[in-house]
Amino acid sequence: MFDSVICTIHTMNFVIFDNIECRNKDGIKFSQRINHNTGNSTIFVILNPEQYCGEECDSLEKTINLYQYVLKEFHIDEMKLHRIDLKIDFCEEDSYIRNFKLNKLICLLYSHLHNLRNRYQSHDPLLLMSHNIVAKNDYFEIEYYNKKLQSNGSSPVDARLEFRKKRLKRKNLQFEDIVRQTCNNLINDLILLPNYYKNFQSSCNEVLIKKFFEENSPHHPFVKTYENNFFSIFQIIEFYRAIGLTNPKDSAYYFSKVHNFENITSNILRNYSGCLIKSINKFLESSLTMDNSNTSMKDGSIGQSNNGNDDYLAS
Repeated sequence: MFDSVICTIHTMNFVIFDNIECRNKDGIKFSQRINHNTGNSTIFVILNPEQYCGEECDSLEKTINLYQYVLKEFHIDEMKLHRIDLKIDFCEEDSYIRNFKLNKLICLLYSHLHNLRNRYQSHDPLLLMSHNIVAKNDYFEIEYYNKKLQSNGSSPVDARLEFRKKRLKRKNLQFEDIVRQTCNNLINDLILLPNYYKNFQSSCNEVLIKKFFEENSPHHPFVKTYENNFFSIFQIIEFYRAIGLTNPKDSAYYFSKVHNFENITSNILRNYSGCLIKSINKFLESSLTMDNSNTSMKDGSIGQSNNGNDDYLAS
């Protein structure tokens, strides 16, 4: 039912408490901040693995090797991971539209679970196309966005779901442990999300019921107008019951049939959460694949890229 999805690293942000030569390259950017009272400098690093080495960082093993390679190339003793952005890409055509409501639900359930108060959704006013939906606070962001629209059609990716873990402060953990723990926390959240679905729909209905009486519009046109905030037939039934319809169940099923309503059941949500969990687990468990046509561990190179960083995986 769901598109094949792949979990990879989008970007990683690091902090360096040391003086090093800051020289930007494709995929890695340095910025320096100096404390004028102490004279100490802090260097902030943004690393985009795909741009830096010419291929996706699609496994924990590749991520660790990339980290070690960067330390070696720039003569850095240690970088503290400050932020990590994991992306899940949907490459099939029209994935963004087809999966919008389901991923909107994932974003809003995360908001419900972690009290992410900053929520917004944007549209391109000229093309009349949805651009993204975001929920975030100071420590975590989740965003589902139209990658094809953002890239002006240049990206092979149609849609992207990103999990951004920010302000990471784990002084006693190694880089590998932080990445693994972050992924495992995401997995645990995705396991929990379906358990909150019923209460979440009740919260949605509280807002919708208030708006219904404010607008004083007929019930079916109202539900059609706010269709993307009704996630299941169960939710419509409860809404119709709350506004006083005599046969809420029959009315809800009639609306669903006439308007081809996208009904996200608990099972669909659990299956989709399982699909996302599977992609993250694959990232954690994948080892380097040996392909003689593209890979040579003996000569210290993996793949081909244009920026001279092909050997990062073999460092």
